[in-house]
Amino acid sequence: ADFFHQVHQLPVSHQTISEVTRMTEGWVMGVLLCGLQMEQRSDAAAFPLYGDKVGVDHEELLEFFRRQIFIFLSLRLRRPLLMLSLLDNIPVALAEDLTGSPDIGADLYELARRNVFIRQLGNDNAIFCLHHLLRQFLQDKALTELGAEFIRSVYQRAGRSYLRRENPVRHALSNLIAR
Repeated sequence: ADFFHQVHQLPVSHQTISEVTRMTEGWVMGVLLCGLQMEQRSDAAAFPLYGDKVGVDHEELLEFFRRQIFIFLSLRLRRPLLMLSLLDNIPVALAEDLTGSPDIGADLYELARRNVFIRQLGNDNAIFCLHHLLRQFLQDKALTELGAEFIRSVYQRAGRSYLRRENPVRHALSNLIAR
């Protein structure tokens, strides 16, 4: 609450702060973006909750990721990230299989280190995940740039890859069933 009051001069409830924190997963840029959107509304105290989302305009989020995040990613990382956005979690071995890039683990580690809406799960740099807002942006972009058929093939390849690994059933099924 103090952050919103000091940075954005907005009085907000603890419930709103909790929702913003949950939605942004605590990422500072996400919190700042929500605050900027709240400033633009005439009644910040009535900052609405839309379903399970704090009142953040979807198109504004897409534009933010397009202009502030995606454009600055290396061209060689864009397509792999579109593919990896289809996964709930990103094991490096699976990322290497799907993208064909032996360096994707180092790339994901570097993006996580730079706090580019990617974080590592655990301490061994073996599994990463995308922030849900970036993931949604990339999935939307994947649908237009990769196409539905290619996306289905990514899920199928991910499912087959999980089947070859130790204790694969839950992950394999989530990728092999119709998406």
